[in-house]
Amino acid sequence: MMITSTGCALILSVLLSSTHSGDRVRIRTSPAPGLGLEAGIGRQDPSDVIRIGQRDYVFYTRVTPETPLYPAGYAGEIWYAVSEDDGQSWRELGQVLGHGEDERFDSLGVFDPNILRDAQGELHLYYSGIGPNFNFRFEEVRRVEPISIGIARLELMEGRVTAHRLNNGEPILNPSERSAKGFDSLRVTGPTPILRNGLYQLYYRGFDFANATGASALGLAIAENPAGPYLRQHEGRAVVPFGGDVLLGIHEGGVMALLTSGQRGLHWAMDGEHFALLPVQASGILTNAGIWRSEDDSSTASPWGLHVARSYPHPYLERFDIEVPAELELPPVTTTPVPSNFQSAAWGPHASWLGLHREGLEALAREPQDLLFLGDQMTEGFGGHSRAASAPGNRVWTEEYGSRRAINLGLDGDRTQHLIWRLAHGLLDQRQTRIVVLQIGGNNLESDSVDEVTAGVEAILERILFGLRRCEVLLCSIPAPVGSDTEALVRVESLNARLKSLTRRPRVRFLDISGRFSDPQGQALPELFEGTSGRLSESGYREWASALDPILEELEERVVESASRRLDELEAGDR
Repeated sequence: MMITSTGCALILSVLLSSTHSGDRVRIRTSPAPGLGLEAGIGRQDPSDVIRIGQRDYVFYTRVTPETPLYPAGYAGEIWYAVSEDDGQSWRELGQVLGHGEDERFDSLGVFDPNILRDAQGELHLYYSGIGPNFNFRFEEVRRVEPISIGIARLELMEGRVTAHRLNNGEPILNPSERSAKGFDSLRVTGPTPILRNGLYQLYYRGFDFANATGASALGLAIAENPAGPYLRQHEGRAVVPFGGDVLLGIHEGGVMALLTSGQRGLHWAMDGEHFALLPVQASGILTNAGIWRSEDDSSTASPWGLHVARSYPHPYLERFDIEVPAELELPPVTTTPVPSNFQSAAWGPHASWLGLHREGLEALAREPQDLLFLGDQMTEGFGGHSRAASAPGNRVWTEEYGSRRAINLGLDGDRTQHLIWRLAHGLLDQRQTRIVVLQIGGNNLESDSVDEVTAGVEAILERILFGLRRCEVLLCSIPAPVGSDTEALVRVESLNARLKSLTRRPRVRFLDISGRFSDPQGQALPELFEGTSGRLSESGYREWASALDPILEELEERVVESASRRLDELEAGDR
């Protein structure tokens, strides 16, 4: 794991490789001589600590009593210090970045620094800045003044560091439009840059203009170059919808966040956007912390860094060390939402997975449907969508569901994690759906265990049942693929048994269709499939529709009865 990849990947990797569910992340603190308590000087917002050669470097905000709003760091300057004894003591070397030119976004103050080594090995300093519109008197009453994020290139010559502003001295990220919907419409601050998958991922804390005194949330913007341009991700929403001090890094291909305030503990996102809280508690509090990073991936040192020990009257820094217990079990990839990069020949040369997902959302927006089919290529092959002309089951769909308010949003190649991503990105936004036919997990069996696939399907059910509070879900079994060997047949049978157990949940029914598509030995009947594509033939879709019909009729009657009772209750309330 290289420092070119992440802000604190090495430390978090050490931490996470030796932590297990139910254990605590234990944090202890100790003095940091040279950066400790000193009357008349405030030091805060330490960056990650970076090892260069035999020295460790840290960058931080420095203020004095003459600084407006002291000891707050808004109008501060960015200084740096070095350690030659593994962070046990420090020597302050001076200012590395002062205020920007007049009328610039950072002309009144620079603070909250962090660092990143880019793909070419150059060091960059990310920082927050306040400009000419910042009203210090008003700030004392309410936090309503804007803050943006800038970038500078760092150069190390003869042990001294100098900074050169990039992007023509303009910010690389500004607050979003001031509206009640923008979690970052007032301020963007606290930059944490990560180089991952060839892209520069900038995590930041956002403050909402509509709730100026409220808590922050964690946002994400991505660029192809360190200085941008940066594009907000997650449709402009927060990736972690609560504030708090956070350390970020890459782990197992995803992004891990350690929150030591707010919703304390470890949060992990396979795609860097959808974070899930792991059952690991954090013991101890860190404030505005920066964590140690090596120059390469050869170090096995214990996690340590610097944080703000006191914010008033004279802020200062102290060291922290993280005690690591046993082993961490990450959630399986089958439960973590990620977009698919799959491309199907059936979609045509200009269709993409994301484009087809958006096409489905547009169709739902035009005409909400009562009956929704979700799944992979087997579901997609039923037809009833823009590519229906080539779908083997389209004739059956037209006959069986053409007169119903039904839509088929199955996508070729989808695994559970891809459908979870789609559910999180709009599939549950319209609330009229009353019945969901779900058939998913077959593609996962190529690489994931039965337990992992079951967990993925269960996560899908949880999202559907929570997002569509009045819907019924009809969960279909997975037929064995054509030409399956004995081991594959056992895995399919085991998975279907596990899926059936998920019907203990209310509003979930299980439909075992496997027997309709196989012989007594469990082998798929070739005439009901289109080769090894995973799609059924037209005859196969007739079999599936025949199995669905009686249960769908029962569920539709139940939905009508439930709606009628609800109407009666409302009318009784009016009387």
